Amino acid sequence: MSVFRQRRFINCRRFEPTMSLEDSLSDSLAETLAVFDGRESPHVPLTTSEVSEALACTRRTAYDRLNRLADEGYVETKKVGARGRVWWRAPQSSAGSAAESDSTPSEGYESLLLDVLDGADAGVFVLNDDFEVVWANEGVERYFGLDCETVVGRDKRRLLDEEILDAVADPETFAETVLSTYEDNTYAEEFECRVTPGEGRAERWLEHRSRPIESGRFAGGRVEHYYDVTESKRLVRRLKRSHAALERELDEAFERIDDAVFSLDEEGRFAYLNPRAEQLFDRDASEVVGRPIDVVFPQKELSEGCEAIRRAAKTQSAVTFEDYFEPLEQWVEGRVHPSETGTSVYLRDVHDRKRRERELERYETIFDTIDDAVCVFDEDGRLVEANDAFETLTGYPPDEFVGEMPTEVIAEDMLESALEYCREEFEEGRDVVSVDAEVVTKADERVPIEARITRYFPCENSHRWIAVVRDVTAQKEQLRRYERQRERLTALNSVNAVVREISDAIISRSTREEIEHAVCESLASSESYLFAWIAGVDPRRGKLTPRVEVGVEGYVDEIDLSDARSLNTLEESGPASRAVRTGEIQVVNDAFTDEDFEPWRHLAREYGYRSVAAVPIEYEGTTYGLIGVYADRENAFEEEERHALGPVGEIVGHAIAANERKQALMSDEAVEVEFRVPDPFGGYDATLPSDGVFRIDRTIPLDDGTYLEYGVASANVLDVLESLVAEVPHWESLTTFERDSAPDRFELYLSEQPTQSAVASLGGYVESAEMVEGHFELTVHLSVSTDVRRVIDIVQETYPDAELVARRMVSVDGAFRERLQQEFADVLTERQRNALETAYYSGFFEWPRESSGEAVAESLGVSAPTFHQHLRKAEKTLFRRLLAERPVTSQ
Repeated sequence: MSVFRQRRFINCRRFEPTMSLEDSLSDSLAETLAVFDGRESPHVPLTTSEVSEALACTRRTAYDRLNRLADEGYVETKKVGARGRVWWRAPQSSAGSAAESDSTPSEGYESLLLDVLDGADAGVFVLNDDFEVVWANEGVERYFGLDCETVVGRDKRRLLDEEILDAVADPETFAETVLSTYEDNTYAEEFECRVTPGEGRAERWLEHRSRPIESGRFAGGRVEHYYDVTESKRLVRRLKRSHAALERELDEAFERIDDAVFSLDEEGRFAYLNPRAEQLFDRDASEVVGRPIDVVFPQKELSEGCEAIRRAAKTQSAVTFEDYFEPLEQWVEGRVHPSETGTSVYLRDVHDRKRRERELERYETIFDTIDDAVCVFDEDGRLVEANDAFETLTGYPPDEFVGEMPTEVIAEDMLESALEYCREEFEEGRDVVSVDAEVVTKADERVPIEARITRYFPCENSHRWIAVVRDVTAQKEQLRRYERQRERLTALNSVNAVVREISDAIISRSTREEIEHAVCESLASSESYLFAWIAGVDPRRGKLTPRVEVGVEGYVDEIDLSDARSLNTLEESGPASRAVRTGEIQVVNDAFTDEDFEPWRHLAREYGYRSVAAVPIEYEGTTYGLIGVYADRENAFEEEERHALGPVGEIVGHAIAANERKQALMSDEAVEVEFRVPDPFGGYDATLPSDGVFRIDRTIPLDDGTYLEYGVASANVLDVLESLVAEVPHWESLTTFERDSAPDRFELYLSEQPTQSAVASLGGYVESAEMVEGHFELTVHLSVSTDVRRVIDIVQETYPDAELVARRMVSVDGAFRERLQQEFADVLTERQRNALETAYYSGFFEWPRESSGEAVAESLGVSAPTFHQHLRKAEKTLFRRLLAERPVTSQ
């Protein structure tokens, strides 16, 4: 998106409102319009800040007034830069709402000229007769690291001393040269200078060109141009370094060249022969150097060559010849290059080419049957003949163009350029030249072609061009597909690197805020994306709350994430609300063509993005927020890249959940929430006996998304639980380890997330879950930062009759069990921890054992050796932690 930045002229002062406005305007709008009418030219653009200064009001107030004046046609406006805007008096005179325009043609030309200069690929200063800066363009900012809005109005001599000289490598010479032009402003100046690297500027060489302004508003002033000549300087240095090496290489090249090369002095005597020439002539250089060529070789042996050498020497122009060299019985092609001191001759063996020319007659039958169009042109590009495939390709019969250039099919300048290129290539010894071009068919369709061109000599003094022309539409399209695929693979590699960077970055973060900022920083700093933000989400209330944005400032405020309608009305929503509602990544691959994105299209233009991705942050069924990612590429989030970006939401959700669980376990204070469920299985027509025992001790998540619950229950309760396995859809199986009068341990295999695990995913843990006097009671500890309302909703979704008994703050200082568990969680992998907990709660460590290693492995869905391997590593790690290192304490 190209943006022209308008610079203002020096004329800033407070203006009083005039009385020439229409009566319909309010006093405040009339006062604002008077700022323009009170200037020398009301059509010179002003920024919002300049208007607010002139009115002594806030920038917001000035912006609102200017907006109203623009809506009513009194002023015109234009956006500059990413977020700026300028205003000027509308040049209207009529029955509309604006006052009479006093613009002149020169002002229009001046505005147009400044727009052109502002977009020029050069830095420009315009100075008045006091050598104050009245205008500077964007190139000045880029080359010297200046802010043009602060530069305008300053004395160029002071600006030179205070800011510009710090940016150049030789400030004394630079200052002396520039200041001399101000002392004698009668001549044009031109010199080169080097800008050193610094904040807001890169190292580069600039060419300064300046001249006095002789007429117009700024007569007596001066205009200064700075052109970037860095690449030219670098090229000159490279050329100087390679010049000496090139001279050495030329000497060696003549020794290695396959062509026979010899040179003659101005008297026609041999001066040099390379090894290939010695071999061709069957003579040593020492035998012939200093002897005339017509003495060494009789006319009959090199007749055409001798004649060409004489002709080149006489005309002082290059001559090409072919001759049959009798001593070797072969054809040679020679090129003679004359100079004031003699001639250089290059001889090439063209015997094979001559043989091919003779064989060309045998290919005449192929000419008319080949699928590709075959065209024969004379030396000047006139069509001699073409096969039937020419008409298939172009729609024109070849006879229509015989004797003429087929300019209806291929442009004349394109054909002449191709022939000239071929001549140069054949002059260099090429036999076949490939040319890409485009033909226009009789149906006015443009078809890309590849022409392979060679030449043959039907007679001794002339040649013709043969072009085999192939329609390469399919190949071009395939190439474009490969290029698009390459771009997608490059972007995919980039996003995969970003995902890995995010995974590494969030591991060491100790708070949710640090995690979210690390994620946005990784996305915004990558080459693939412009900026990113994260918002928290409350689906129940239908609100998104901005939390972090990196790479942009204020964007999240402009898209207004707090609008509750955006989450509750899918048909009118954007990608953010769709992502929250569906739990899946949502993308906009072209913000300027996607109809659903129309409400935010102006922001896409303002912030320069083309594609959008909204990634939900979720973990174990809990939505924590949303990541917004923006790219300046069209179709940036197609299938592969969208698939690669998808796991980011789960990675971040897992990190946030783990962080909140850690806070809940390690915090000195927690929120304790107690629930009572009168009849937990009433919905399945099952009631727990009031005199039974039922307690859930541990819930263990497995890798495949299933869960194991371990607890104890009396025999009468186990009977009820066993009957429920066939009734509750997500209860897969129930296993007991003992059946006697005492409470028995049991293992319950679940295919869906139980309440205890859902609470843990929100950063809490279940303190107790047991039956008391026939009621199921659940006590949960949460970190103080956890949304308690969400936990209550989760419990009541599972148990609609659940009653909230208590909610209170409790002190967990000295809670040795939780701190010890967290200590162990830090040193064990998730699989080691799952193996250890499953073994413990299934009775593997009891004597006699209540569950074998094979049974525990089957519960975990792994092989027995794998289970024992995880278990041994976990035991070794814990014992080393307890015995070899510092003891774990509750302090």
